[in-house]
Amino acid sequence: MSETEATTQPNLIVLDDQDIEVSVELFPAAWQAAEKLLSSDVKVRHSGLDELLASQAARVSPLMAYLVVTRLFDPDENLRVRVVEALANILRRDANGQYAPEEVRARIISGLSQLGDQGIFSLIEIGVSHEEALGHIAKLINFAPHTGRYLKDLAGDRSQRIEIRKLAITFLGRIGYVDAYSELIRIRNRIESRQLGQKSMPFAPPSSESEELLLPELRKVIIALGS
Repeated sequence: MSETEATTQPNLIVLDDQDIEVSVELFPAAWQAAEKLLSSDVKVRHSGLDELLASQAARVSPLMAYLVVTRLFDPDENLRVRVVEALANILRRDANGQYAPEEVRARIISGLSQLGDQGIFSLIEIGVSHEEALGHIAKLINFAPHTGRYLKDLAGDRSQRIEIRKLAITFLGRIGYVDAYSELIRIRNRIESRQLGQKSMPFAPPSSESEELLLPELRKVIIALGS
């Protein structure tokens, strides 16, 4: 076996036709970073992500990209926020206007397609606490099947916190899920009717977390979806 064959890592990287230079020395570093990303120590996991992003390994390796996808369920919220940003950026053009190789993007999209309702909810929770991540979250949830249906259900779920429901409504507008239009109108009309009823009965106690806080976002998204 030649030295070149011995150092080749099959299916580790994909270069397509892009003018990307990747040194053979990247491979050991990438594996070490991957091991760190799976550590039980959160500081080590952050360090592993730092190294993967610095080396661009997750942008040229379908395997490394998929490994980053698996950390969307990391117990540490701050790491999840970083993972969301990293994945969204891999799916975008880089500073040179180039996309990551198709196989890399396909692997990420495949991982996102398996998120399910709980995965989408986890992303919404991140958005509530980290407004700076909203654009990245919107990029990712587009690839999860049934996102619109789940967000529509979440918007009308009165057992959820107002912040969660409001963000679900926001994302319905951002992804342009027109099938939610009639449901959002129903929610708006119910809240406005109750609002009118409370004005006619000022002695009625207000709810501890008033749905009226949803009205501005509801009205904005209804206009956007109906136009």
